[in-house]
Amino acid sequence: MMLHLTVVSTHCVVALAVVVCAGSFMVHAVPTDYTADSKSVFPYLYFDQEDVPELKRKLEDTSLVSTKRLRVFQATPWSGMIAPESMDEFRGIWNERWGNSLPPMALLSLLDATSEGLAMRTKTFESMDNMARFDLWTVAALPKDEVPVAHSLVGFATAFDFLYQVMSTSQRRRYARAIVHHTLFMQDRVVDDDRWWAYVWLQNHVFTNCHSIFIGCLMTERMMLDPELKSYLEVEFESKLDMKAITELKYKMMHHFGRMFDRLNTHVKDGSMDEGVYYTLYSTRSLFEHIHISHRHHLPHIVNLDSGIWFKNHINFMIKTVHRGFDEVLPFADSENFFSYGPEMQMRALDRYVLRNGHGNWLADLVGTMRMDEKNQRLIKCSVCSTTLHSDFLIHDLSLKPIRPEIISSKPDLYHFEDWGVVVVGYGMLDPNVTTLAVKCGATMGAAFAAEITAQTSPEFVPRNVNAGHEHPDQGSFVFFPHGRPFITSSSYTLEKLTALENTLTFSVGSKEAQQHYGCKNQDNQVGQVGECGHWLDWAGVYGFHQTLKQHWPRIESAEKHGILSRISANLEPAYMLPGLDQLTRVFYQPDSDVLFIVDQVHTSSRDITRVHQHFFSDQWIVPLRNQEHRLLALTPERDQVFTTRLDMSKAASIQATASVTDMSSKLRGKFEMRRLTVNHSLEPGYTAILTTLVAREVPVIAVRARCHECEPTFVLGASQVIMITLELRNGESKQYTVVTPWRSHTS
Repeated sequence: MMLHLTVVSTHCVVALAVVVCAGSFMVHAVPTDYTADSKSVFPYLYFDQEDVPELKRKLEDTSLVSTKRLRVFQATPWSGMIAPESMDEFRGIWNERWGNSLPPMALLSLLDATSEGLAMRTKTFESMDNMARFDLWTVAALPKDEVPVAHSLVGFATAFDFLYQVMSTSQRRRYARAIVHHTLFMQDRVVDDDRWWAYVWLQNHVFTNCHSIFIGCLMTERMMLDPELKSYLEVEFESKLDMKAITELKYKMMHHFGRMFDRLNTHVKDGSMDEGVYYTLYSTRSLFEHIHISHRHHLPHIVNLDSGIWFKNHINFMIKTVHRGFDEVLPFADSENFFSYGPEMQMRALDRYVLRNGHGNWLADLVGTMRMDEKNQRLIKCSVCSTTLHSDFLIHDLSLKPIRPEIISSKPDLYHFEDWGVVVVGYGMLDPNVTTLAVKCGATMGAAFAAEITAQTSPEFVPRNVNAGHEHPDQGSFVFFPHGRPFITSSSYTLEKLTALENTLTFSVGSKEAQQHYGCKNQDNQVGQVGECGHWLDWAGVYGFHQTLKQHWPRIESAEKHGILSRISANLEPAYMLPGLDQLTRVFYQPDSDVLFIVDQVHTSSRDITRVHQHFFSDQWIVPLRNQEHRLLALTPERDQVFTTRLDMSKAASIQATASVTDMSSKLRGKFEMRRLTVNHSLEPGYTAILTTLVAREVPVIAVRARCHECEPTFVLGASQVIMITLELRNGESKQYTVVTPWRSHTS
């Protein structure tokens, strides 16, 4: 194995090659062509050369979680971190991991003077050499997706910044050329191609790509302060390198970031982002690194963080979307059930610039510590979590001692993200065995943006300026984990946005014309929610539909908790563009940690709507059971059960249950299987009420019986239904429950 050791002195650098063979080694000198200059223009982004000794001391402080995680990363096999020599291989897959790996590798190889650190430096340069030879960093199959280029550019430029002082002149030239070349590539995409991410609001491509251009321009400006590099780059790029245009583009990106910050702070009050936890971290990786660099260099267009409501509440979003002892996150929208590009660095920055109370550092330390515990495979297996190791370490303000946030409760509570349209019960607790429930029913892009866009209050608030493609047609969907066990789970990142792939409702319509007009070809003639059928949610279609409804959006009508009892009521009807569907309400009633009742209330005025289909996804279904009398539909290996009951038994109701193994395809997971239970109910014009009972194994139920008062279609507007439910147990005993459901009846 060949390792390169570099020894730095004030006036010169001597490169050494170390040949390691069977436990012995030889050292010999290698010619060098560069000198170190302590007053160099680099490092610049995160620290100056004068800061390096203090950073080296920080790296030796093994009490810091951010330091420990860098050391764990250093001990990880490096083979997957080094960019391949072949451009075809590099462009043959989603390739961001190689650029993302460079900053932590570069930082360690700068600060660690041991043989391990110096060996990592050699590998870092090997990866940079390979990438510098490639004039294209896009994925071959996705030539118009600039996100891989953005990741590579930020990572490559950051590594160049860190290691500039220990590079040869030829290395500096090669790497500087790559940075300028790919910055100009991104500039062409913005200026010539008018790419959508250069003007839309709040989407992960926007944050990622704009930040990469900002970094590329900032580094290009800085490189022009080095006379040798300036001369080289001017000859290499000739008239293509217009420094006035580079500076203007940098300020354009900063201005766009400032506008996005302002929109977040003035519109979104609950600290959420519509794309869910996974892609929020994807976005905030760039957002918080941009904030830190902008503040460090006193650059213009910096948002006033002191008055930022979104920033102050963002930590609540990071805490109240986590369950199972902070091991799993809520997977609504295109997502996965684990933390990805953070949240450690993001929480460090939030604490440093906004909170100033130690809460962010506490959460960063907690998640970082869990990542190093072999028991937490979900966190350990995260392939992109090394992306922010360097900024986590560098942004960490040691003066803010970790303090546990008060929002982390000792008993399950209910939390409502009003803008996002999500209610969670039992989330944000350290106990992995707590029962958790989450329900989603809200406006596309969140309530605040939806209200602005549908009302067209400004030329800026138009469908063209948003991109909600990662959202799902999932209004009324839910996930349920009794005692921390997965019972009803999510399909996560789907390559097709179909309502039937969510834990919610679809409908069958009788006429072929209606099927063709409202349904998807790949959904068995079932009609789902507006915007479904494509690879991305058709948000333009959603907004076009809702502008005719004058801001009538799906929403959580009420969410309340009294002691151990929780009740959530959701209005789904505005999510469906289906004539004759007059009312659709879903009520979740959780009386204790073992039982969840769901009451679906449907009012139709068309014989064309013939069936309603309830969809339930799980990782664990076995063959469904057909207990005709008591309607036991399915059983999991953990002995959790699903029952269904029609409450409007005056009708000739037909109920069928089917179970299937659905082959899913996910960008994040690849190919995987999900078990789906579908319950099909016949419909006639008028009122239909369906009770679904989910029972944890701790309650050995053999039958569910229910009686409903005021469940006939003669009730008045604003009336409630009282449902008396009896769970008959295996030991001969029974448990009684009373469920009161609100109903806003249809008025003709």
